[in-house]
Amino acid sequence: MSAPDELHAYRHKMPVHIRYADIDMMQHVNNVTYLTYLEQARICYARDVLGWDGRMETLNIIVAHQRYDYVKPVFLTDTLEIWTRVSRMGSKSLDLDYLAIRLDRNRKAEITGRGLTTLVVYDFAKDRSLHIPEEWRTRVADYEPLVPEQQKA
Repeated sequence: MSAPDELHAYRHKMPVHIRYADIDMMQHVNNVTYLTYLEQARICYARDVLGWDGRMETLNIIVAHQRYDYVKPVFLTDTLEIWTRVSRMGSKSLDLDYLAIRLDRNRKAEITGRGLTTLVVYDFAKDRSLHIPEEWRTRVADYEPLVPEQQKA
């Protein structure tokens, strides 16, 4: 499946400014750096879509699982975007899917990687998971081009 085919399911994008420090001895973005890009995309999504106010005590999520599949290397001079969407919402957890997209000089999109993060809504003071706020469900449903899968998990 090509980038334009997959991108129809995504609306949220974040440009990545590749830093020299992101590059490894092979002259491409180091494998662990992609998790930092996904983290930043997750924070941007929380701000832009969920209405997060930027205060750490109001986000209340923890990462339960994450993975990243490398498709093609990315280099210092590349133009990179991370596209994010909610693909699943359970009662207390949700999945964010990511596409890392490189744009060539003609702005043609090419997939360089795919990621997934499972987040759990969490009360740190009580050390327990919480139900996803209804406001988040409404915001995601109103924003996403495809309705996220609903599960009880």
